Amino acid sequence: MTRRVPRPGALALCGLAAWLSLFAFNATPPRALANTPSARATAGDGWVRGVTVSCRRNGPGEWDGPDMAPHLNRLTQGMGANWVAIHPYARVSADGSVRRRATDAATTVATQLAAERGVQMLIKPHLAYWGSPFDWRGEIDFGDDEPAWERFFGQYTQWIVHEARVAQAAGAGAFCVGLEYRKTLHREEDWRRVIAEVRKVFHGPLTYGAHWENVDRVPFWDALDVLGVCFYVPVAAGPNPTEQELRERWAELRRALASWSERHDGKPIVLAELGYARSVEAGKRPFSDRFVGPAEQAEALKALCLRVALEELRQEPSVVGVFLWKTFPRPTRVAGEFLIQGPALSQAVAQGWGAQAKEAGAAGAANTLMDQAESP
Repeated sequence: MTRRVPRPGALALCGLAAWLSLFAFNATPPRALANTPSARATAGDGWVRGVTVSCRRNGPGEWDGPDMAPHLNRLTQGMGANWVAIHPYARVSADGSVRRRATDAATTVATQLAAERGVQMLIKPHLAYWGSPFDWRGEIDFGDDEPAWERFFGQYTQWIVHEARVAQAAGAGAFCVGLEYRKTLHREEDWRRVIAEVRKVFHGPLTYGAHWENVDRVPFWDALDVLGVCFYVPVAAGPNPTEQELRERWAELRRALASWSERHDGKPIVLAELGYARSVEAGKRPFSDRFVGPAEQAEALKALCLRVALEELRQEPSVVGVFLWKTFPRPTRVAGEFLIQGPALSQAVAQGWGAQAKEAGAAGAANTLMDQAESP
């Protein structure tokens, strides 16, 4: 399904500067105590090399279908992934109702197939907003309609707890309680109840995938184990940036990420989503969902952005890993702008993760830092 993303206007450098200012970073290096998750992040295969496996409908028949096993083989052997993520769906409506669209089998089978390959699973449920009044999930909002809010959080809790229970039974390694719901963040107590209910049934690490412009508006990071962010931050001022330009931007972003972790007692960070559009403006507008420019040039820039991002992120101790957006078990034209499938992109990812990642494949996945993150 086509990924819709916000278009907050003229981002480029001014958007990057605004995002960085939220973090108020400084030159002080991040705390790296010997026994903290952030310190252990630099230890070889403990880094989370994650890839999101998406679907064209709601997941059933794809995550538990015949194409999933060979696809996981490609991700582990070709890219060196040691984690994968899937996103069971529910549909949200204007009146706040939430209706499940996933199946238990899709999650259970996918998790078992991953485990057979030594790969850990992140379950990251998504609300399907298409066909609703909401342009994207960040616009889900019920204004002053209190009954709608109560209906939403009541039914959302029922759904997310069910997905967490299925994830626990299947042996998933981590669980995401929500993502990018920026217009719901003022309902702090509702979100804390969601997290508390999920903890009753899921015993692994929990995270939330914040929209990259709203990480400091999330009021419940203290209730979670891992800081999560959907990271579509501009890394260039215009089209066709040089590698040096990208690395200079990432130096700033790494400092911002380190500062964010520091402000939350050194909690580890995972990029719940990282992706680039297939566009000659991928550095300036990673979130753009439309093709721009000659295909060969766009593909080359996308590969460069991915490789540099992964190389830079591996050098930041506060970051324990990343989940790339995205792949499909079967070839598809749907949301092709964000796909990381194909020889050139697969090679860029493997290079970004390091030669040892490609050689190790899924080895060491059971000892990743997402598992070692301690619950509050």
